[in-house]
Order: sequence, then C-alpha cells, then structure tokens
Amino acid sequence: MKQDFQKKRCNFNLRKQCSDKPQPIYMVVFIDGKQERIATGVKCYPSQWSKRKQVAIISNINTAQDNKNNAICNQRLEEMRGLYKEWLEQDTIPLKAFINGVDEHKSAAELAQEAFNYYYTYIAQTKQSTISTAKGALANYLQFLKGMTIQDAFCQSGINKFKEWLTAKINSCSSFGYDRANRCGQVAVRLINNVLAVNNEYKRYNLHPVTFVRFQEPRAKDERGHFPLLKEEVEVIKQAQDEPSKWLFLLQCECGQRLSDTLQLIQGNYEKEGDYLVLTTLKENTKAYIKDTEELQYLLSKQQKVEVKNTHALTNAYNASLRVMCKNLGLNRVINRKDSKGRERKLPLWQLISSHCARYTFVRNKFLEGNTKEQIALQAGNTAKMIEDVYLRLTRQDEIAMLTTPSK
Repeated sequence: MKQDFQKKRCNFNLRKQCSDKPQPIYMVVFIDGKQERIATGVKCYPSQWSKRKQVAIISNINTAQDNKNNAICNQRLEEMRGLYKEWLEQDTIPLKAFINGVDEHKSAAELAQEAFNYYYTYIAQTKQSTISTAKGALANYLQFLKGMTIQDAFCQSGINKFKEWLTAKINSCSSFGYDRANRCGQVAVRLINNVLAVNNEYKRYNLHPVTFVRFQEPRAKDERGHFPLLKEEVEVIKQAQDEPSKWLFLLQCECGQRLSDTLQLIQGNYEKEGDYLVLTTLKENTKAYIKDTEELQYLLSKQQKVEVKNTHALTNAYNASLRVMCKNLGLNRVINRKDSKGRERKLPLWQLISSHCARYTFVRNKFLEGNTKEQIALQAGNTAKMIEDVYLRLTRQDEIAMLTTPSK
C-alpha cells in the first residue's frame, strides 16, 4: 500500500441554505484545499436538513411524503459515503467518475474533446469567433488521435508525431498551410498543458506538459496578411458615393481600431479625457487613446448606430461591400503576396482589402507623421512590439523618403 499525505475531507451541502423549496444536495470533497462538487441526484428542504449530522431529518412533524422523500435522500447519501470510502482505498480514477460509475475507458479523442470543452468554458475568456477557429484546429487533432491510446497521444512523443502528421497534411492538401498547422499544434498543447496535465480529475493518467515547435513561417512580414493603403488610395475612397462601408472604413483609418472596437466607439462606449477618447479594447482589454479631432467627429456623425448580434456576419458583409466599392473605384494596385505555403500570388488591391487594412493604414500614416512606435501603440491599444512586428508596413518609397527627409 502506497503512502498518501493528501488532506481529504467530504461533506454534503445544500445548494441554498435559506429557501422554502427543496434544494439539491451536493457532495463536496476537498483534496489538498481544492474543492470538487458532485451532484447526488437528491433534494431536501433546508428546514429538514441537519448540517451537523449530514442527513435529511425524519420526524413526526414532517408529512408522510416528506419523510419518504428524506428516507430516499439518506439512502443515496449513505451509498455515496460508501463509494467515497472505497475510492479512498484505491484512488486510481477521478472521484466524480468513480461515484457516478462513468466508463473511464475513454479514447484519446474523447479525452481531447472533454479537455477542449473545459478549457474554452472555464479557462479561456475569448470571443466566439476565436473558439470557432479553435474548433477547426481541434477537428484535425481529433482526426490524428483516432485509434491512439491516452498515454501514447498526450506526451512529447505524441506531439512530435502530430507534427509529422501535420507536415504530411501540408504536403498533400493545397488549402492547408503552415499557419493552420501551427494553430493545430497550439490547441493541442493548450489542452495538455492547461487541462490534462494539471487538473486533479486527470491525475490518474500521469500526464506531463509538452512543447510544440512551430513551423517556420515561409513568408516575410510584407508578403502575408493585411496591408496599408496609400494616401492617394484613401483619397479615392473619400470621393466615393455615400455608403456605410465607405464611412466605416474611413473612420477606422482615422481612429486605428479593429472593427469590434470601432463599433464600440460608434456606440459611445468610451471616456473623455482631455483631447482624447479613452476606449477599452475588447480583444486585448487594453486602453486605446484616440485623438478627438474634428475629422473624427465628422466621421462619427456619418455612422449608423445598429445593434450587432453577429459580429462575424457583419465583418463578412462589410468586407464584401468594401471590395465591391474598391473594385468600382478602380483600386487595382497589384499586391504581391505569398500564400501559407510560400507560393507567390499577385492580386489587385480590391480583391484583398478588408476592414483590418484600415488599422495598418493608420499605423503607417502615424509613423510617417513622426509618431514613435510607443506613441502609436498607445493610440491603437497595442504594444510597441506588435506595432513593429505586425502592423508597420512601409513601402520602398517610404523608406527612401525617411532617408532624404531632414530629422527634426
């Protein structure tokens, strides 16, 4: 028999102590200060519950039906006490599974799905669109896990095999690139390191944290993702006919915010501080300091205040409208890009433009105006590193102009 120095204790508690309705009873177990609550499946009136004796009271004062119900309740609690004592003797599977008689012969795929649900319900505080993207990565991981045992799957060698599997998929599937492969690896590592390797419920599997070495991005910064518009291209958009996508894009170019935060700005969800509007960003939960200019107020006056129920659908509709507008305006500058596999693609601006290009345009304009990366970061609600690594895209002409312009 192995030694066990964990401090464990078990109580039964009602959901509510003060109520005139029958309350569910939970088995509450503390293991080294960590609480686990397990439903018993029975109820009791708070006035008929003995907290000291941990039983439902049977008394002549109660009705016959109440006494019958309390007897059933006590029988179930006694069963659970017995199961708890049995569990203490062996302690090889999670208590909740032992109490409820759950089949613990789970496949690796079932355990990964369970960990995913737990992570995105209780740990990750993120948007629904991010969860949807993670579900796509999970689907690939579950496909890889088919037929694997838990011990073979959720270890470093299992992650290494998953990377080999992803490499094969990159080579065989034209639409599956390095960025999607990295997302798949990232999701797999999160499930292991944040759930399966640390939660008491999965202690029996004796799993350990793992690492995933990301695939190296085959594209330079300016060969992928979004891009800024040139000053003359923004001027063309300003001359376009009135339509919501025009005014919304120009507002984004002026304030430098993501679409989600620009919608906050339109709704008035900010604080006024001197010459700045201070907005808390939704994605990063950081402060963005937006200069309150006449141009900004003019563009805000052109916006339509609507209740947004589905941001993802709004983004798609907005981007589609933006592309049609830019096509009609003749914005055909060729954008040199590489796809996620490093293959060269040359497409017209109107075909690639999206709402996020406005944020890149803002960053480029502010930098050329003489703002430092730190100042731009404060205005955009981001970090100076993100501004440099992601958002700041300068043309060759921009860089030559910087060399020929006298420093202030």
